[in-house]
Amino acid sequence: MATVMIEDARTEEKRLLNVTEAATYLDCSIPTLRALIWNGAIPEIRITRRVQVDRKDLDTFIEKMKRSALTENGAGLRESLK
Repeated sequence: MATVMIEDARTEEKRLLNVTEAATYLDCSIPTLRALIWNGAIPEIRITRRVQVDRKDLDTFIEKMKRSALTENGAGLRESLK
């Protein structure tokens, strides 16, 4: 049990996540994450052949998605409330 807790703590602290970890972080599928990377929505870091994603870039992506949703839906909502 102690080993699992130590591994979980290390994963939580890691800045660079592999594709599986990044997909879990975003709660999306691996193919969806790969599509976001290939389309340039999320930057990738290649160390040799391994694709990794910076946790800060994932947080930035999440914030951008929040803002665009507020902008798109919020403007329409405000207009309909007038």
